[in-house]
Amino acid sequence: MDPDIPLYIRIRNEIRDRVISAVYQDKIEGELSLASEFGVARGTVKQAIESLVEDGLLYRRQGKGTYVNQDAVSVCFQDIPDFFTGYLDEDDMNSEIISIVPTNAELAVSEAMNVSIGTPLFKIDHKVIAEDGLLGFVETYINGQEYPDISALHFDEPLYAQLRKFYGIAPVTVEDRFDHYIPTNNELALFNLDKPEVFASIQRKAKDVSGNVLVYSNTRCRATSFSLIVDAKKRVDNDNNGLSCRISFHKN
Repeated sequence: MDPDIPLYIRIRNEIRDRVISAVYQDKIEGELSLASEFGVARGTVKQAIESLVEDGLLYRRQGKGTYVNQDAVSVCFQDIPDFFTGYLDEDDMNSEIISIVPTNAELAVSEAMNVSIGTPLFKIDHKVIAEDGLLGFVETYINGQEYPDISALHFDEPLYAQLRKFYGIAPVTVEDRFDHYIPTNNELALFNLDKPEVFASIQRKAKDVSGNVLVYSNTRCRATSFSLIVDAKKRVDNDNNGLSCRISFHKN
């Protein structure tokens, strides 16, 4: 927990992550039990829970305890969309599944997901298409140890929400890494290009409340498909030097 954040907020965030990742699926632990776990006064836990009740993520039943508002939880998953729908915010895009196959983690994927080589995974390949043509391809790897069967999933619905619904475990945080590279001849052919140009690779790690990688994906698209805009602000004062930035993408 970040010591610069007020204690009740840190506890609130921890409880929120447990709710979203399905550690708590119905009723949460009592205030005394949580106070003992976190080593704080009961009033601090009460303040954290009240904040989540005000947000609508939890609700109280008089004399029975505090419960998870499942309708509110489902909305939280919309906070973690994929790259195209999340960053480009386009309504005319659709996704087409190419293949869904069981596989085993090779070196690069095992390192990205922090699992052993040979760990069972499910690999989903799909392409994203807009009205003006192909936008990109996405390789998604789902941890087969956490999700031993993905046959119940529907790929026209939000992935993380379904993982929680069907399996009780879902990501609460994502890390995106953006790189540029020169595509292979096969990739050029997929995009119907006759000469090399710069491509973008967006690698995502979607993690549970404990930091375990549940889903890893690699999105490949033409760098000319979107513009990256960074709005950075520098703050200097007597105690801190800070840099904050806001990143946005726009489809070209």
